[in-house]
Amino acid sequence: MASAAASSSSSQTRYDVFLSFRGEDTRNNFTAHLYHALCQKGINTFIDDDKLERGQVISPALVAAIENSMFSIVVLSKNYAFSRWCLQELVKIVECMKSRRQRVVPIFYNVDPSDVRRQRGIFGEALAKHEENSENMERVQSWKDALTQVANLSGWDSRNKNEPLLIKEIVTDILNKLLSTSISDTENLVGIDARMQEIEMRLCLGSDDFLMVGIWGMGGIGKTTLARAIYRKITCQFEACCFFENVGEDLAKEGLIGLQQKFLAQLLEEPNLNMKALTSIKGRLHSKKVLIVLDNVNDPIILKCLVGNYDWFGRGSRIIITTRDKRLLISHGVLNYYEAQRFNYDEASEFLTPYSLKHKIPCDDFMEVSKEVIGYAQGLPLALEVLGSFLFSMTKEEWRNQLDKLKSTPNMKIQEVLKVSYDGLDDKEKNILLDIACFFKGEDKDYVMEILDGCGFFSLSGIRALIDKSLVTISWSNEIMMHDLIQEMGREIVRQQSLEEPGKRSRLWFHEDINGVLKKNTATEKIEGIFLNLSHLEEMLYFTTQALAGMNRLRLLKVYNSKNISRNFKDTSNMENCKVNFSKDFKFCYHDLRCLYFYGYSLKSLPNDFNPKNLVELSMPYSRIKQLWKGIKVPVVKPDTALAVLEASNPGIRIPHRASYQRIDPVVKLGIATVALKAFIPGSRIPDWIRYQSSGSEVKAELPPNWFNSNFLGFAFSFVTCGHFSCLFMLKADVLFDWTSRDDSSSVDIIIVEMISFKRRLETDHVCLCYVPLPQLRNCSQVTHIKVSFMAVSREGEIEIKRCGVGVVYSNEDGNHNNPPMIRFNSISSPPPPPRSKSTVVLEEIHEEEPSGNGCSNVDGSEEVRRNLELLLSALRIGLNQIFGHRNA
Repeated sequence: MASAAASSSSSQTRYDVFLSFRGEDTRNNFTAHLYHALCQKGINTFIDDDKLERGQVISPALVAAIENSMFSIVVLSKNYAFSRWCLQELVKIVECMKSRRQRVVPIFYNVDPSDVRRQRGIFGEALAKHEENSENMERVQSWKDALTQVANLSGWDSRNKNEPLLIKEIVTDILNKLLSTSISDTENLVGIDARMQEIEMRLCLGSDDFLMVGIWGMGGIGKTTLARAIYRKITCQFEACCFFENVGEDLAKEGLIGLQQKFLAQLLEEPNLNMKALTSIKGRLHSKKVLIVLDNVNDPIILKCLVGNYDWFGRGSRIIITTRDKRLLISHGVLNYYEAQRFNYDEASEFLTPYSLKHKIPCDDFMEVSKEVIGYAQGLPLALEVLGSFLFSMTKEEWRNQLDKLKSTPNMKIQEVLKVSYDGLDDKEKNILLDIACFFKGEDKDYVMEILDGCGFFSLSGIRALIDKSLVTISWSNEIMMHDLIQEMGREIVRQQSLEEPGKRSRLWFHEDINGVLKKNTATEKIEGIFLNLSHLEEMLYFTTQALAGMNRLRLLKVYNSKNISRNFKDTSNMENCKVNFSKDFKFCYHDLRCLYFYGYSLKSLPNDFNPKNLVELSMPYSRIKQLWKGIKVPVVKPDTALAVLEASNPGIRIPHRASYQRIDPVVKLGIATVALKAFIPGSRIPDWIRYQSSGSEVKAELPPNWFNSNFLGFAFSFVTCGHFSCLFMLKADVLFDWTSRDDSSSVDIIIVEMISFKRRLETDHVCLCYVPLPQLRNCSQVTHIKVSFMAVSREGEIEIKRCGVGVVYSNEDGNHNNPPMIRFNSISSPPPPPRSKSTVVLEEIHEEEPSGNGCSNVDGSEEVRRNLELLLSALRIGLNQIFGHRNA
């Protein structure tokens, strides 16, 4: 079998089919007719006309022909096993089946397949004869193994068959498989080998166990391509195979019965199945070793209906499932899955190279356009394919123009694929995705979740759903990340809500759109969020009551400056930094507002009609505000909502979400306390009202006998840190209370752990002030000493603490009950008298002529920093009133 029929063979020639047969049995009949039929269909077939067996091993030319063929058809006739040449040939075919993705099709020509499989009858006689020759002893076992493996493959039995019809069926089957399989497609796939190895490792092909393996990833990342490459490589190892492409679409078109009928028709190779009802997959396939690929699964009913359980299929069967939704895999018990990976830069460049070669693009031009395309696609194969297919056919000026267009108008082919995942979300999840795409990409996950929860979006399950559908990821630093093309898709969905009138869209982020809406007074109740970056503005923008009057559903309002902010506090009111101005009669009637962040707010207080009841974040950096509002405000704080933030000049003050209070029992050695408020401002001195202070990281205090009464709210802790640490650090404080008894069992340790994050490095010393509520600490009247040890750690290591202190926080009530009680930060040596009756703690009215934060020293001798501390204390009062006002109400 060493020569080709039409011409001499070369090792570089590729064949569709290699024919292996015993010449004296079938050369002039069955094999000759089969070869002729294959050639008529244009199937390039290798056959040996001479059938001369020379030597003990097959020739190099025959080895090359086998290795360079996509299919091997083995005609197993009665004298096949008597030929050492044929058996050696068969061993090589089996080797290529395993190592080179070759498909093997056995034809049992007037022999019983079980005789071939078990080497009985004429095949047993042939092998016994070979064993009589000592030269063959080492090879006989490999011949037996090869016969067994080939006989176990799905093939054709010629007994009792019409030979011409049989040949026609065989040729049709080979042709169909060739049409659906192109070895060159797989060979040219960039980065496919490493990805296939990952899948093969999970498939454990050497095991007889049944296995399901998932391939999970975002749309357009190459899941189907990877699954098809694996399918082509290993399909020859199974009795029945099925690649069910876009099975989710078939479910929508055909229904469950039609889906199951199509599924069985492919596996059983019976195209004329006519099913009237759902049938038992197990009953049809439980004894078959099958390979099934279910591509683009989007509904759990597909898995339940088609591959419900491991005992539905024969031993060694493999199911491969591709999906965008990891939850579908997990819910069906498929925990063995591979997350499809995007191209790295080198792979993306290699992927684009054929397009440049096709259109003969100069090297410099190719480097320029490919860099732009790779940056835009961010490793997504779909985007690279779509852009590469048409950009490289353009002139240089055309593709530059097209790339500029993509910055404002997304490519619809890419968008259509990505939008499928969005369409599968529920309404809450869609809102979360759009909020992230328009406003919160790159923000801290916990912060975003608090905002979203305040909007009633159930962020915990919602963000989990987006992660499982490959729409967002969480970075190592806990930031919510999103592929640029998915962000573009989300923003395009919002833009399509009203192409011509931005005021009728739900979210606005582009400064020109916002500027136009405010200037033309075209805002409507459709607007739910506005994020305005002042660094893009070239002129002053005026906020008027009339411009914002229509936004009755506004949830999120953020006016910020993305440029670096000067650390010179004297510049904080510089009008070059603050490009927004407000009319003096400005009104703020937004009851649905959850997030209010205003950089450079130009008024001295918020409007009197401002209602903070639903606020989750309040931030006013670099503003001229001197008091939050005039008069008394009693915010209504709902359980599991209020987070407030006030930033004045540079401080960041937060009232954490879900502030909790834990009962600490003296018998218990260890408790966990929650920080209810924290403030972090530039400076190097702790306020004087924190009476007990010490250099270093530890402070001790001996408490007076009457320090504890019913007005006690908790403790204030403060420390000074060195600058030059990174944007995220952890505070840990160990608090030890000693009771009158000297017995060790009467002491309690409390641990306070809090994360503090900033958008930039802090180059100067900062003062941290924390309030920790401990209103239910038992037997406090017996406590005589308190010791607090502080530790601060950043990603760069431990942070030096220069000074620290501790103080007690009380509420103070007017004995005549004519005025509302107010919060007071007292020194621990002078506690206030107990109140005459139960009261609610509310915010004391702040007047401009009355200084806030009485008893607080000037941190750096700077008037600006003094004002910072006054506002800091105002914010602490607001937070305490929100927390304790709700608790006592």
